[in-house]
Amino acid sequence: MATRLLLVGALIGRVAAGDDAIEFIPLDDLKLSSTLQVKWCWNATGIDAQDRVYAVYGGPWGDLTDCAVFRYDARTGNKEFLGTAIETLKAAENYHEGERVEKGHTHLPFLDGKIFIGTQGFHFASGANSPGMRDALNSRGAHILGYDTQAERLFDLSRHEPAGVFFDQRGFIALTVMPSQNLLIGLTVPQGDLLLYDVSKDRVLSKVAGVPSALGTTRISREVVAARNSKIYWMYGPLKPSDGPGQMYVYDLNSGQRNSEPIAVDPWCWNGQAIAPSDGSVYLSDQPGHLYRLDTNSDRLETLGRLVPEAELANEGNAMMRFSPPVVQGIYLSTDEKRIYAIASREMTPLPPVIQENGKPKRFREPIALYAFDLGSREVREVHRFPRWNTFCYVTGSNVKDTEGNLYFAVHAGKKGLMKVNVEELRTQQKDID
Repeated sequence: MATRLLLVGALIGRVAAGDDAIEFIPLDDLKLSSTLQVKWCWNATGIDAQDRVYAVYGGPWGDLTDCAVFRYDARTGNKEFLGTAIETLKAAENYHEGERVEKGHTHLPFLDGKIFIGTQGFHFASGANSPGMRDALNSRGAHILGYDTQAERLFDLSRHEPAGVFFDQRGFIALTVMPSQNLLIGLTVPQGDLLLYDVSKDRVLSKVAGVPSALGTTRISREVVAARNSKIYWMYGPLKPSDGPGQMYVYDLNSGQRNSEPIAVDPWCWNGQAIAPSDGSVYLSDQPGHLYRLDTNSDRLETLGRLVPEAELANEGNAMMRFSPPVVQGIYLSTDEKRIYAIASREMTPLPPVIQENGKPKRFREPIALYAFDLGSREVREVHRFPRWNTFCYVTGSNVKDTEGNLYFAVHAGKKGLMKVNVEELRTQQKDID
């Protein structure tokens, strides 16, 4: 059973407010089948119909890299290690000696009793001549793994592809599903190719090539949107936001066509998504914390506001600590669909700089607060203020919620595991304080 932990110091102890509403569930204490070092989890979380939360953590494995798949049962508190990506590829006889599986970088959507995982065999690819781009162009390609929740096993969807991957020298940066069409949709990096995969028939429906000019000149959205009107949305952002607008593309399943001219949108790549179950309203966010509503009838992106209060956006620190701008790496829609929740975090550097043994200045990266954006009034309010963690951690994930309304964030770097937030309890405690 996961131990209730509150985030003070090294995430051990109690928080003054909300101590019964936040639970840290470590995953790096589970015994693995290999010597993989559990390191990072970039948005790679999902949940099945039985309230079992999945998380994929990548990390070094000797001279290679691999990804471990974990599961936490919200109803029983049980947590498990399910296997690794390379083990899955080997079992499918679809592993090339020396192949790296650096990341599961995608959300883990659930469809037809299966959780899906997109893989990426390189760490980063942005800029035509960057080391990351060279790694990408030397990588084998993009796999999709699945976890069958009935058979309780991992499997490889890409095993039937001629090259054993869906796209050569690519990785999947985003996955989503369109349940009405039994469709799994993937978006690749570094070019932005689109995969349409029929889950019921276990076959590729279509591949839509990315924009050739985007290779090395843009960043790819970390979200791909499957709207209820059978449209698919994704976007490209400039390498620097000041270089110009972003470019949004729309693929219409009914016509089988992508728009020939991109739609200009804000330059920051999407990095958070939530879709309302009642009417299919689509909400998106970016790292600076802008919140958008996507109008899928007019193909327009409406800016609703910021997920972080202005005072926090303007906070540059003090005489002892310099603050970087807050970032948001995921959003959650409340059960009543009236609010969007997000955790903002920031990097902090001591003043004067403290030089570590590796010659680099000491830095901290910690969550600031959990915020609630009211979709009616468009006002943002702080729900919970985090104490200092005194460590370096990322908090990622979008809209992974159990049937009790608890939110699940992935934490990596200084600690590796899930942060479970009972947001209604936090709101109740806040009302008591108010």
